[in-house]
Amino acid sequence: MGISPKLPPTIKVYRDLWEYREKGTFEPRPVKTDLRLAPGEVCFHRCTATRGRARIRQEYRGYVGNFVRFGMSNAVTIGVNQSLPSYHAYESFVAVSKGVLVVTNKKLEFVASRQPTTIEYEGLIDHRRLSNGLEIARIYGDPDVFRLSILDLEYVDALLRVVVPA
Repeated sequence: MGISPKLPPTIKVYRDLWEYREKGTFEPRPVKTDLRLAPGEVCFHRCTATRGRARIRQEYRGYVGNFVRFGMSNAVTIGVNQSLPSYHAYESFVAVSKGVLVVTNKKLEFVASRQPTTIEYEGLIDHRRLSNGLEIARIYGDPDVFRLSILDLEYVDALLRVVVPA
């Protein structure tokens, strides 16, 4: 019929994710990038990301305690009052900078105007997928946390499982 469908570039990402779910592995395809790469280095994916830190936040919830009163006589009452402040602690994401996360065959690089970072795969201990982000643990320093879109999160997680040597 001579009709060629015009599909978005993300169709390659969906195809790779489908192949990864079906087979457990896939062959990453190089993509073009304007970043300067080392000889023999190939870019597999780039996406917008927000780098941040996990912080412990506390929320004040008032006082918790009890009061006990004993009547000794008509005019004398002895009471004990003990109350303590109540807090609810939780972990939250605090954004540090926005930029571009680049996955290559040799490293994971975050390019930003503020606090850019490069994580060589040799220095990578582990990566953990969070509900809306990716936590990268390195040999040195605190873990890096990147917030990504759901599609990019799944694809970067799959790429790191395929590309990073065990």
